[in-house]
Amino acid sequence: MTEQEAIDLLENLLVRKSHLYNDEVLRNLLTELEYLPLAITQAAAYINTNKSSISEYLRLLKNTEQDAVAILSTDFGDKTRYPTLTNAIAKTWTITFNKILEHDPLAADLLAFISCIEWKAIPYSILPAAHSEARLAGAVGALCS
Repeated sequence: MTEQEAIDLLENLLVRKSHLYNDEVLRNLLTELEYLPLAITQAAAYINTNKSSISEYLRLLKNTEQDAVAILSTDFGDKTRYPTLTNAIAKTWTITFNKILEHDPLAADLLAFISCIEWKAIPYSILPAAHSEARLAGAVGALCS
């Protein structure tokens, strides 16, 4: 989704349009949400339900991992989505991570490690050790597929 499409989506979803007048905070939020429509929709539902501001939501999202998980796991009764779709972001992430953990524990370990560092251009040399180079390559391949 482009930046403008993300802005338009958020604008359509927010009840209080006054939240949209701080371009820097708005762009920071959309960057943090990686322009993902589902994440933007969930953010708007949180902001609307809690009568929060974009700045406050962004602060909570960046504050701690526990706050981010709590925000993404809470159902805010968003009237714009189907009633059976709840907590989609947290559920999707949890299901995916648990499946990776089940099928390739080393890949899950790598994912946990990578989540703590800059995610771009990670050299193999800093990845946690594996029993063999082939095993490490297989775990990396599993994450890349």
